[in-house]
Amino acid sequence: MANRPTASSAPPRTDLKGKTPDRDTSKSTLGTKCYRCHGYGHIASQCSSPYKVTIIEEVDEDEDEPETDLIHHVDEEEGSFTEDEPITLQVVRCALSQPKPSDDWRRTSIFHTFIKIGEKSCKVIVDSGSCINAVSSAMVSKLNLKMTPHPNPYKVSWINSTIIEIKDRSLIPIEFVGYQEKNWCDVLTMDVGQIILGRPWLFDNDVHIYGRTNTCMFEHNGKKIKLILSQPKPPKTEAKPTPAKQNKGLHLMTAKEVEDEIN
Repeated sequence: MANRPTASSAPPRTDLKGKTPDRDTSKSTLGTKCYRCHGYGHIASQCSSPYKVTIIEEVDEDEDEPETDLIHHVDEEEGSFTEDEPITLQVVRCALSQPKPSDDWRRTSIFHTFIKIGEKSCKVIVDSGSCINAVSSAMVSKLNLKMTPHPNPYKVSWINSTIIEIKDRSLIPIEFVGYQEKNWCDVLTMDVGQIILGRPWLFDNDVHIYGRTNTCMFEHNGKKIKLILSQPKPPKTEAKPTPAKQNKGLHLMTAKEVEDEIN
């Protein structure tokens, strides 16, 4: 019988020597991510997609605000309301260092405008940091506005030890262009203005405050109303009396004038 070759006795193949097994390229390329088009199967240097260009357009700051139907803008008028009572609350001012003047005066100005109550021009401050609506006690007494006992009396304190007890409130008529309502305001002594509209008024009217333009916008009876900040007037400086100028120039007279003076 002839001997049959077995698997162990088969001669080894020399054509496979030194070759590494072929890798599954499909699996390796599928896991590769391109950082240009965020696709898979290739890298950024092999990507044929064009670069994406982002265009940034300059937008006017006024375009961020919605369109308005009515605009309330009142500058300070003559004959505005003045305080005569002794004042306990004062505006905080920096006394140690003076800030550098800004190019835009709206950056450091508290929002305020003016309204008419009777024949008096009253300063109205819109302050989102105030948790109450407040009215000056001097204004209430001078305009003979009715005061009623506060349903929940409380006390307020300032940055020093000054404490004021709030016992009364008054129904103040607030009238802007297109807006006319009576609002409850707590009566207290202050000199920063005659009326402060705080969080209660902002909440009830859903008022939007725009910091860059320093304007207030809200909707009333289906109309959008825009309140524009009144520009503060520069402080009044007293004019110093100037001494009379002495004319030290040369005085010339004719001979006839001299003779007349001597005679």
